[in-house]
Order: sequence, then C-alpha cells, then structure tokens
Amino acid sequence: MTDPSQRCYCRPTTEEVPAESGPRFALGEIRITPGASELLTCQEIATALHRHQHGDYGNIDDEDVYQNHRGLTTCGMIMSVFQSRDGTEYWIQTHGTRSHTIILLPGE
Repeated sequence: MTDPSQRCYCRPTTEEVPAESGPRFALGEIRITPGASELLTCQEIATALHRHQHGDYGNIDDEDVYQNHRGLTTCGMIMSVFQSRDGTEYWIQTHGTRSHTIILLPGE
C-alpha cells in the first residue's frame, strides 16, 4: 500500500493548459524562508504565487520548463524563478505531492 504522505494530489494531464486558463495545480501549504520573508513584500509574494500556479514560471530555461510540464503530468516538483523589486533572484517550489509550496532565496 502507498504511504499516504507520498500520495500524488495533483491532477495529471497530458495536454498543455494555457497560462491564462486558471490554476494548473494546487499550492498546498505556503511556506516562506526567513530571508525571502525579509526581502519580499506581500504584493510580490501574491503576484509570484499567482504566476507560478498559472504556468508563468518566470526566468527558467527550456529544460526547466520541460521539467515543470513533466511535473504536471507525473506529480513532480514545479519550480519558478523570479526577481524581487531590487533584482534579487528568488525561487518558488511546489512539492510533487502538492502538499506545500516554499518561497526561498537560492542560498537558503
């Protein structure tokens, strides 16, 4: 039997969903590291989470876009990379089980 904590709660799909069509996956519990919390405004966090959940993954390369699309169909991790108002890079990662999403700085 599968460990319940490892169940996949995403909605696998084999077709592309346009970013403007609505949320592509559940975010789960939102977590933020101390460094990201100190750096980012509430508005920056809300905007980035909306973009992340709707398929706008920010500044990632083609391989990471591929991995995100694959993650949507296989319940893998989804990652976005954004820049704060002062130009500092930060990441958003949604766990494959969709149990939680974390906002962090690369060094955390």
